[in-house]
Amino acid sequence: MKKILIFLIISTSIVIAQEKEKADIDSVNLKTGSFVHDGNWWLGVGALNQLPYLTGVFDGLSLGATIVTNSFNVDEICYQIGSSAADDFFNRMDTIKVGHMYEQLQELYSDSLNLCINFDDAFKYVVYKLSGYDNEKLKTLIEMYRKKTIKK
Repeated sequence: MKKILIFLIISTSIVIAQEKEKADIDSVNLKTGSFVHDGNWWLGVGALNQLPYLTGVFDGLSLGATIVTNSFNVDEICYQIGSSAADDFFNRMDTIKVGHMYEQLQELYSDSLNLCINFDDAFKYVVYKLSGYDNEKLKTLIEMYRKKTIKK
């Protein structure tokens, strides 16, 4: 009985030590700005975390769109300049399913040239792609996002 107890204590200690090492490796110093939401991050979090994250982004954007667009009067210049552009994006987003978004993000980040693109830009790119944006404009957009990230 003592041998079993000692074995369990040792086994548990090893597992706890390994989990601590993983936690240390996964932790990020937010003060240095070392945490980047790009393709490497996206692929690194894995499908188990990607889908809930993506669902949260969709829900957050939908809620934000409702609050923002309902705050403006359509006849005001503020709406015509800023909110109408947001309306266009949110209308495009409303036609997209989370599963399709997930598949397209995986495809986008499967190209190593796109791993440097931050998640926000990748998300916008995929929304435009899935909503039927012109291929030439998409090509220009992806090149701009790649260059934007390289300049940082």
